Amino acid sequence: MPKFSDPDVTAFAKAYAEFAQESVVAVKAAAAGDNSKAEALAAKAQAIQEKAATVSAKVKPEEAEKFQKFMLECVQLMTDAMK
Repeated sequence: MPKFSDPDVTAFAKAYAEFAQESVVAVKAAAAGDNSKAEALAAKAQAIQEKAATVSAKVKPEEAEKFQKFMLECVQLMTDAMK
């Protein structure tokens, strides 16, 4: 888990990583016929997208590459779960 100089960015990174893991679980559950986890995650998805917009503005220029790499890793984790 990367740490950033702004504690809000670090807290968001932690929350986003947890969201990515929950998404993987939800996708696997949906593939097995249980959509309840995916439905529960829908509201959280919107909230995390809104938070991403505000937090990304707090990322310091020297940490932008690290933040972007972390976000892409999480997106890749979620994308791989859907294959």
